[in-house]
Amino acid sequence: MGSLIKSIFETGIIEKLISKLVGTKVRIGSAQIDLLSGRLRFTDIVVSNPKGFHAPYILRFRRCQAKIDPLSVLSGKVVVRKMRIRDAEAIYEASWGESNFSAILKNIDRIMGAKPSRGRRAPDKVRYQIDDLVIQGSRIHLSAKLLPGKGLTLPVPAISLEGLGKESPGLSGLEVMAVIIRHVIGEGLKAILPGFGGS
Repeated sequence: MGSLIKSIFETGIIEKLISKLVGTKVRIGSAQIDLLSGRLRFTDIVVSNPKGFHAPYILRFRRCQAKIDPLSVLSGKVVVRKMRIRDAEAIYEASWGESNFSAILKNIDRIMGAKPSRGRRAPDKVRYQIDDLVIQGSRIHLSAKLLPGKGLTLPVPAISLEGLGKESPGLSGLEVMAVIIRHVIGEGLKAILPGFGGS
């Protein structure tokens, strides 16, 4: 079972999964997996900016911790009892009438709307249930191009979600990532919309 857990949460697989979803390069700084307790810890997940934008990244998740039910791995649906994402950062940048946020959301919509692959790769088959997900301490940085002479950093309200994928068969890895990224970007947009209009 230990090797199965490691194969599901191997950093290379997660990087490829998120990269496919957002259409840009993704890098994970480090990962720690405690097989006995089911505790996972990822640090410094960096999502590169879409093509045509120049900030060093669009999203950065500095700390992500999760507690899974190890035995659930054998059932085909991994049950994540608790997930905490802390100190997420987003950089909002606009260019030629489009923002990096809208560009990444378009790619997510395209991927999620595509027909599922018929391949037999294990990561595509795994489903997830997340009982308790909290994203807190997030910030959004506005590109200096939007504010001549200086940038601006705004706090993003905490996000709390429960029972994701509880109904059978659960969420795919792509669906889990899409939910997280859409919420972070969505709350970031809410923080800046009153002063800056749409995305």
